[in-house]
Amino acid sequence: MKRLFLEVTLKKVISGYWDGGFKDTFTLELITDIQKDAKGYYQKVDCFQANYWFHIGAGKVKPQTDKQILMNAYRKMFKGKEVLSLCWR
Repeated sequence: MKRLFLEVTLKKVISGYWDGGFKDTFTLELITDIQKDAKGYYQKVDCFQANYWFHIGAGKVKPQTDKQILMNAYRKMFKGKEVLSLCWR
């Protein structure tokens, strides 16, 4: 599996349940290949800085691309936050 990362930099620092205090930079990473269950395709996404991982749906019939899945993860995790920059690595 090719490694693809999405680095998100927020305009304001935020705090959460993680160790280390306030943060403004987070890296989202796909940590599994596309898998399939009864509801459709999904992938596991990890954000080490936030000490958080979750599953993102990747479509019912045809799986989405890795970039689409990471953008869905970004929308889920940073909804309502002002973003300074997004960087693909």
